[in-house]
Amino acid sequence: MNTIINNKYISLNQWAESNNIPFQNCLKLAKSYQVALGRFGSSYIIDLEELNRALEKEIQRQFIQKKFLSEKLKKKSEERNIYKEHYRKAMAHGGKRLEEDE
Repeated sequence: MNTIINNKYISLNQWAESNNIPFQNCLKLAKSYQVALGRFGSSYIIDLEELNRALEKEIQRQFIQKKFLSEKLKKKSEERNIYKEHYRKAMAHGGKRLEEDE
């Protein structure tokens, strides 16, 4: 059972457990976005509103990173296809290296 204070603060341990997220991942997120308000015993107390904002930022960051990597992979694939085409043309000309597209 979560202990929520004034519908605003919660223990990071309890939040992680109730959302089935590894505690270390939550702690890393809380520290990187500075949403942990402090410690109470062995628990970190977090601001739920700040945590929600941090999660939104993290989702956006991961989306942008995924999009960038996808574009990078697409470019690599296009470069590989160009190389394959040059190789195919060279083999069609008896294995000679082509300086320019003919």
